Amino acid sequence: MPRTTQLANAYDLFASCRDIGVCCAVRRDRSKPKFLADGTWEFRGCVVDEAQAPVDLNLRVANASIDLTGHHLFVALRTRATGPLPVQRPERIITVGEIIPYIMILYGLTIVIALLA
Repeated sequence: MPRTTQLANAYDLFASCRDIGVCCAVRRDRSKPKFLADGTWEFRGCVVDEAQAPVDLNLRVANASIDLTGHHLFVALRTRATGPLPVQRPERIITVGEIIPYIMILYGLTIVIALLA
């Protein structure tokens, strides 16, 4: 049976609904940051012992970060221990035809700046 270590503080985990993999850990003895209540974060569980912590959550760094800011943001790249995250689709794909006018404007400004220099 794997040995587990009870944590001095339990951590609530939240995952961003906007940015895949972005997570936030908050110690239970601290108040929740206001940005977690804006509807773009989802509660994903509580970590009470080291074995429950996602691989990407460094508890030592999290503790130091929480002492300074009240929360710890991290990216879950190696694990999905915080649960499946929703697949995000872009609102709209920009075409090359839409970008060309902006490139021409920047090119024109570059020439003007070069002439003035």
